[in-house]
Amino acid sequence: MVAPLKKKNTLEQTGFTLTEEGFTYKGISYHLNDVVEAKIFRHRLETKQIGIGSYFTHSISVIFSMKTGENVQLTEQPTFFSNSKLSKVERIQEIFNVISEKTFKNRLQKYLIQLENQGYFEYSGWHFDPEHSKIINTKTKRAYLINEVKLMKSYGFIEVVESNGIGSKIRRNIKGKVGINTLGDGDVFFALLKHLFGLSWR
Repeated sequence: MVAPLKKKNTLEQTGFTLTEEGFTYKGISYHLNDVVEAKIFRHRLETKQIGIGSYFTHSISVIFSMKTGENVQLTEQPTFFSNSKLSKVERIQEIFNVISEKTFKNRLQKYLIQLENQGYFEYSGWHFDPEHSKIINTKTKRAYLINEVKLMKSYGFIEVVESNGIGSKIRRNIKGKVGINTLGDGDVFFALLKHLFGLSWR
């Protein structure tokens, strides 16, 4: 991945501050009740140098999607000319944790409304149907029964692996991994999986 030339959406550039009811971003006040999705991507890169050892660079990007359609983004990452600061990465992580906790019930509600109206909820290009213990890839229209697949969790992703049949192995080798991106509303999504499908990971 090529480093950008300059930093964007940093704490200093956006003037981001938490308030009692929400936060301020680029001089505009936002209310926590208007946050409809919280997304995070955090990365640590190790660079090894012979005879010297390893050093690490850190990056983080968080996005809060609002009811208005706006995206509020905070980023700390290395650039072509400068490194990132771990203290700022940790501060953005802390901000994300606070806002995620305070908006959890609000973000959960949209999925519960879908369940009530449709019998399933939509997440990351998939339909999750707890009544029939089934998940459906909306792009391919392929349905999977929960008890007939393995769900392999890694950072930001759950791979859906069919547990039997040589055909499934061939498809996986040809088409690549099939899975669910969990970077957005991950806390809400995993809570729903545990409550509705009895799925959890250590």
